[in-house]
Amino acid sequence: MALLHYLWSRTAASNATADSNVNWAEGQSPSSVNDSARAMMASLAGYRDDIAGAIVTGGTSTAYTVGTYQVFDTLAHMSGQIIAFTPHATNGATVTLNVDGLGAKPLRSAPSVELLAGTLILGTPYTALYNHSDQVFYLQGFYGNPYNIPLAGGIDYWGATAPNSSFVFPIGQAISRSTYSALFSIMGTAHGVGDGSTTFNLPDRRGRTSAQLDPSGTILTSAMMTPDGNTVGGKGGAQASSLSTANLPPYTPAGTNSSGAATFSTSGASFQSGVNFIAGVSFSTAPASRQLSPSQHSLVRRRAAQAMRLPTCSRRSPAITSCALSRYAFMYPRGTDSSARTAQPGKARQAQPPRRQ
Repeated sequence: MALLHYLWSRTAASNATADSNVNWAEGQSPSSVNDSARAMMASLAGYRDDIAGAIVTGGTSTAYTVGTYQVFDTLAHMSGQIIAFTPHATNGATVTLNVDGLGAKPLRSAPSVELLAGTLILGTPYTALYNHSDQVFYLQGFYGNPYNIPLAGGIDYWGATAPNSSFVFPIGQAISRSTYSALFSIMGTAHGVGDGSTTFNLPDRRGRTSAQLDPSGTILTSAMMTPDGNTVGGKGGAQASSLSTANLPPYTPAGTNSSGAATFSTSGASFQSGVNFIAGVSFSTAPASRQLSPSQHSLVRRRAAQAMRLPTCSRRSPAITSCALSRYAFMYPRGTDSSARTAQPGKARQAQPPRRQ
């Protein structure tokens, strides 16, 4: 028996004979009241179950069929009515819904927007409203669902398996161009051509992060990405990289030596070829194992005195003393005559030959 709940009116006076199963006519006999009340209960139960989502579809994944408890007699009477159903199969692309054998009508998410394959998931309840003016069923609240992800979109997900059959972990796998034609129309072969004819590749996100396109080419350049940062599917980075001189920032060290403590800054001086560090002392222009001869000492002192005021030399260790002449330190054996270590401003002293103690 058809439950004519959809014929009820919001105008009370119109309901006297609106539903042939329910007699609310004026002057009805008292004995008919119970039957009318029970008929109303049955009609409400039919409406309840039609919007509960318990009805499982039949048909195919692209042409669903549904039989309601209200049993609509015309599409016009179904206009503005809600039907809730649970798909028996995840949908393919472009879906129709046929309710009570009244004819297949498009099932869409919005006007002129067909459902993409995998939108309706097997075993998940959905609600659709029929609009007779354009003869289309529209999924109710589809875009209000905060869990909807657009086709070719992605989310961070911490589960070990994909959340449902509409998702896949992108690890560069090749998938069918025909089965996933809607996805292929969006992505193309940007992430791989597959076998070149029937498949295409998904992105390989393993160990990678995503970056927005850089049309300017000034942030993600060809030095960072292959081919560049303005090409969808471009890749960059490596597990390891060897540094070269070009990777290092410019650095020009300089320093001073005061009271045996050396300090260095990043400007004002540069390393010279063949210069060694002498721990706790200063720079050396010769290897630590090399000593100047007495005549070389004398020559160095004389020429230095001619070019500049000689500083005071100080003993730095039991083994050596050093004099800071410009940026270099010259090593002298222990026992150099004290008269050769000190020079008055503007006066050069003759350096005495070194002697051992």
